[in-house]
Amino acid sequence: MKLLLLLPKNLLTLVVDGLLYFSLKFRKQFIGARILQISIASGCNHNCEFCITDVHGEGAFKYKNPLNFGQFTQVVDDAISNLTLRFNLLSNGEPTLSPYFKDLCDYISKRSHGKACIKVVTNGTSLFRFQDKFYKNNNIEIWLSLHSPVFEVWNRIHRSKDFDPRESFDKMKLKLISLSKFVPITIHIVLTKDSAKTLFELYEFLKQINPVELHFGELSGHDNLNLRELSYEELKKAKNDLEDLHIKLIDIKSIKKDNIEYARNIIENAMSDVEKSEEEEEQWHEEDQADIEFDRFYLDHKCYIPYLMSFIDEDGELLTCYPGLRLGSLKQGRYKKLVKSKNSKFLKNIYSIDKNDGKVQGCNCQECPHKEINHRAHELLNGP
Repeated sequence: MKLLLLLPKNLLTLVVDGLLYFSLKFRKQFIGARILQISIASGCNHNCEFCITDVHGEGAFKYKNPLNFGQFTQVVDDAISNLTLRFNLLSNGEPTLSPYFKDLCDYISKRSHGKACIKVVTNGTSLFRFQDKFYKNNNIEIWLSLHSPVFEVWNRIHRSKDFDPRESFDKMKLKLISLSKFVPITIHIVLTKDSAKTLFELYEFLKQINPVELHFGELSGHDNLNLRELSYEELKKAKNDLEDLHIKLIDIKSIKKDNIEYARNIIENAMSDVEKSEEEEEQWHEEDQADIEFDRFYLDHKCYIPYLMSFIDEDGELLTCYPGLRLGSLKQGRYKKLVKSKNSKFLKNIYSIDKNDGKVQGCNCQECPHKEINHRAHELLNGP
């Protein structure tokens, strides 16, 4: 397998994609997972109002005993030897603040002979700590958790702990503009009652940054921040702003992908709920879960996640999916050996999820965050 790394990058990509296709088609692991997602223990310089963690303080570790750098390099060596060439680096804090971040990126690039791609999920305000050539030389992609292009709203959402949040916001924009010349950037917006009001201003921000993708997400929990806290008229304006944005995106040639249709559905569902009378709302809550239609996704689709992604959390545990059950600790065993444990009964149940009422014990399949990637794999194998 290692000799394949000497192939030209385009040819190597074709070989990896071909082997992955046969893995999915014949349900046999010819190569490692397409993507290895590593969650790095780190502090954070923001305190986002809908953050799911309590990790704060630059450079601070929430976890007492995370993987050390030597253990990280063993994981990378094992992954690359099985032709895993896409790495997602994220954190319950801010990954670029980890003392291992730069060295880990450099190591991945070196061991893969420059063939690996590294996607960094970041709030963006620490990107300036590294020179542009660092991102270019290591084939880094940026997933920016922006949420709003307007500073006042951005800061209300992110609750920056930096000394001068306005300066941090402006420096982030300048860095992104500089990086966009050679680094693929995805702009991510979680739709909240505040961020939905700034969709009108998003076009100008995107025009400066020139991202390759615009991605919207739905807020989970945090009812006080939900779109349903807005009036029907406010939601209608947000929908109109979204439609205007959709039209204007044609002018931004760099954008190759967006999920505006998904964002439209989120807003329309909120509009529908807000329209309900209090009596209807009360009746809906009384009937509650009994009348909610069962999500049939995994009755019609298989789960391909074991072939597509591997997940390592801040504790150094290898997970079945994210979130998922633990397969073992990388502090006590090598990645390549733990991956082979994917022949466990649990993972066999994942492979046959479509024959098991669309669910796997231990997984929250009804709210699975990996439906999109599984749907794409389904279409690749079976057609639209």
